[in-house]
Amino acid sequence: RLDRGKVYRPLQARRAMDHFFTRENLVALREIALRRTADRVNRRAEKGKDASAGYYTGEHILICLSSSPSNARVIRTAARLSDAFHGRFTALFVEVPGTRELNGESLARLRGNLRLAEQLGARIATVYGEDVAAQIAEYARASGVSKIVIGRSNNRRGILPRPTLVEQLTALAPNVDVYIIPDNLPPYRRHRRAPPERLTPADTFKTLGLLGLSTAVALGFAAIGLSEANVITVFILGVLFVSVCTGSRIYGAAASFFSVLLFNFFFTVPRFTLQFNDPGYAVTFAIMFAASFITSTLTVRAQRQARQSSLKAYRTEVLLETSQKLQQSETQDDIIRQMARQMQRLLGRTICLYLADGKTLGRPTVFPTPDAGTDTAPYITPGEQAVAEWVFRNNKHAGAGTDTLPGAKCLYLAVRSQDTVFAVAGIAMDLGGPLDVYDRNLLLAMLNEFALALERQQAAEARNRLFIQARQEQLRANLLRAVSHDLRTPLTSISGNASILMGGPELLDEKKKQQLYTDIYDDAMWLISLVENLLTVTRIENGTMQLTLEPELIDEVAQEALRHLNRRSAEHTVTLAVPDDLLMAKMDPQLIVQVLINLTDNAIKYTPAGSSIAVSAQRSGETVRVEVADDGPGIPDAAKEKLFEMFYTAQAKRGDGRRGLGLGLSLCRSIVEAHGGQIGVRDNNPHGTVFWFTLPASDTPSAPPQNGPAVLQKCVFSDFA
Repeated sequence: RLDRGKVYRPLQARRAMDHFFTRENLVALREIALRRTADRVNRRAEKGKDASAGYYTGEHILICLSSSPSNARVIRTAARLSDAFHGRFTALFVEVPGTRELNGESLARLRGNLRLAEQLGARIATVYGEDVAAQIAEYARASGVSKIVIGRSNNRRGILPRPTLVEQLTALAPNVDVYIIPDNLPPYRRHRRAPPERLTPADTFKTLGLLGLSTAVALGFAAIGLSEANVITVFILGVLFVSVCTGSRIYGAAASFFSVLLFNFFFTVPRFTLQFNDPGYAVTFAIMFAASFITSTLTVRAQRQARQSSLKAYRTEVLLETSQKLQQSETQDDIIRQMARQMQRLLGRTICLYLADGKTLGRPTVFPTPDAGTDTAPYITPGEQAVAEWVFRNNKHAGAGTDTLPGAKCLYLAVRSQDTVFAVAGIAMDLGGPLDVYDRNLLLAMLNEFALALERQQAAEARNRLFIQARQEQLRANLLRAVSHDLRTPLTSISGNASILMGGPELLDEKKKQQLYTDIYDDAMWLISLVENLLTVTRIENGTMQLTLEPELIDEVAQEALRHLNRRSAEHTVTLAVPDDLLMAKMDPQLIVQVLINLTDNAIKYTPAGSSIAVSAQRSGETVRVEVADDGPGIPDAAKEKLFEMFYTAQAKRGDGRRGLGLGLSLCRSIVEAHGGQIGVRDNNPHGTVFWFTLPASDTPSAPPQNGPAVLQKCVFSDFA
């Protein structure tokens, strides 16, 4: 039995496989394999697609929003196509002159279709114009639409045959695939609310006056022998003026009717009666009435189009102004304030803005309208904040006027760019009706500008942080380089001289010992000046340096600085010239003493022994100008441009072979600019260099210090920058 089982089991398996691999199953398996392969290729193409390639291989599905009952089916079909093709999904709303007249069920269906498209992930866009097919084709061409999904209506055509929407789209956009969704629902009628026909005494008097003027002009033409065609033209022109000057279509129709009666009464035989003998006048009256009525209708339509054009221009102006204001805003608070102001200008409602901080949503900022008063408590309750938090977490719209959490007082919209939510905007809906479709679309466009502005601002902050980090890293690297290289020489000298003194002081005479002590002292003082400059630079970079500006006498501050010069100043002639003993300036005396010490010490270090150094000060308008001049070899012009940059060192050689870190003059510039002054360098005639800086002048004396003019408790020296 075992042997027989081993033989028959493979045979049964082969028979089962032969039964499974039929023609139909193989075709189905091949189709499944092709679909899986196509999906895998599409996913790989999306991951590896280069944004700079200049082409787009994805699908873009477009549907047109309308008040048709079958439009919801079209939207769902387009959403399924978008998911299947992994493409973009756009719902286009074409606003025609009659859109504002929708009411009742038609308006409710239009709003419902708009919400459905948003829920299914469609991007809402709006265009304006009377030719729907031309607007759809133009938008499809500009946006790279690959497929258009529309519904086929069962509404009856008019008496005159005209191309359907599908035929027009096929002719206008031949490169776009058009998918037609059959409409099996019964024909529907668009509910439009007729605009209110307001009859005013002013328009009535205008109509009567224009008809009387037309009659008078026509009688004058008849008196001079002009033909009846000219008379009829005068009445048609009068009807045209009535349509232009009045605000209701009733006046144009009435003017057309009464112009025929006036022509019959005054210009047909028998005159001054409403009878006529010639039967041909019946045709004349009919043509005259038709021409007048058509002229009036076209004029009213032109006025309606002009109003729509002005509305479109207003919306465009609002968008452009919003974009300009957001681009001009420098901080996040400015962006939020400008955006709230533009939203209030558009909607006239209270605005609540929640700014996102990473993965959390911040506290709301409420911008009430003048009519709403200052009571903003109903819009920042825990329930309202919970709805805003839901919108932030789910990246969807919710609140009043939607199917999600409709009990809220505000409509909450996500301010997003792709999948990132930067903020949540709340629009108060308790004091007004729901938003119109066109206002809602314009609001979404403004929120897109808001998201782009926030994204640019955050990107700018990130760039600034990276720049500051790079600058700090460069500063740290330069400091490490300078410290590791320039501290080695004085430390080696100090340790070597100390080792000599410790090893055999009895072998050295007194003169040699004093020389070693002097070298150790000079090296130590150079290290002290270096450390002081580094500490001051660190305080400036960290923003912890605080100025105490007080009126101080320039003469006393300069004398205090000269007292703390290093011992090499005895080899030079240093003079102080302040013509006005009461010359005062607003300054932090300790820091200005440091500036004077740095500038004077640089002149001592880089001029030969016996040179003259002059420190002077004089008033120039609202500033005090302080100069440190020497008669040394001077500074090349190429070095003057970079002289005040940090870590820049000139090529001049010092007597001790030690070069500076390039911090002294950069530190002087930071201190002077922090005082609101300027610093610079120029040549001294006939030779030498003059360093100068300015300080704000002051005429108010300050209280004398308790310890005399000694305002600096420690010496601060600098190397040549």
